[in-house]
Amino acid sequence: MSAIAHTDSAKTATPKKTRRGKSVAHLEDDLWNQVLTKLEGQLSGPTFETWIKPTRIQTLTDHQLVLLTDNPFARNWLQKHYLTQISQVAAEVIGHAVEVSISVKTGGASPPVPSDALP
Repeated sequence: MSAIAHTDSAKTATPKKTRRGKSVAHLEDDLWNQVLTKLEGQLSGPTFETWIKPTRIQTLTDHQLVLLTDNPFARNWLQKHYLTQISQVAAEVIGHAVEVSISVKTGGASPPVPSDALP
């Protein structure tokens, strides 16, 4: 699902709107915030703050929820330890089961180090 609608004539992007006037991206964020609130109540404070809170929603369709983490280690940890719990809470909030997958953000803050600069 794309949160941006493209028009051929103007070549500008405007957020898609729902019937109630909210952008699709805003609705996705609202749903993810509901999932976060429920997970916060189920997990210890340090666990939630370290692993769950930094995670962001990338896309949500009728059948899939894709989340973003900062790095591969966080993705792997979430997949191994919390994917089932995230999936269950997401299904509860959304109203039906969705496949949850976790990706790593691209274009991070620090650029890759060129191989010739390594010791």
